[in-house]
Amino acid sequence: MSQHDYIISNAPGATIRADLNNVLSAIATMNSGGTEPSVMYPYLLWMDTTTNQIKLRNAPNSAWIILGQILNTELVITHEKGYLYGLTLSNHVTPDYLNIASGEAANEYATASRSVLQLPSAFVKRLDATWAAGSGNGGRSSSVSLTNTTYHVHLIRVGGTDDIGFDTSPTAANLIAPPPARRASGTARGRRRPSSPG
Repeated sequence: MSQHDYIISNAPGATIRADLNNVLSAIATMNSGGTEPSVMYPYLLWMDTTTNQIKLRNAPNSAWIILGQILNTELVITHEKGYLYGLTLSNHVTPDYLNIASGEAANEYATASRSVLQLPSAFVKRLDATWAAGSGNGGRSSSVSLTNTTYHVHLIRVGGTDDIGFDTSPTAANLIAPPPARRASGTARGRRRPSSPG
């Protein structure tokens, strides 16, 4: 971790060499440090080790733009709220099953670094069963009757894995306690009819 003002002053050869090595160290480590560099330039990169965020100085040199965040061993790219790609919903051949196409979306929670949730492959979730992880399993937040009930479809992160869940709440307030990251991607309506009294 190193930072530098990127000014090489006149000095004896050994001093200049040491200063150049410090400049190269700052470049190689993206000016990393727990506080911002003391001298800043437009488009300067800074790895903020306090927040684990990668930041870029804006063109007027007046503020930082957050590019992403290092979480454990992953780089999480920052996206604007509202980013959505794919995740198209379609009816399954089986009533109360829902097809969800692969895709990704920005986490709707207001975080300093807006993580992206992803479905790398298509999913099938069941409206007629309570939530369980994985494709082909239930997706509902509760056992509320399906008849004429509208569910919001949420891309959620549970235990570090992205999945799909259904909730009558547009904010997934009743779903998985709630998940630490989520994004609504559409709505679905239960089609099952109540069984006749026996």
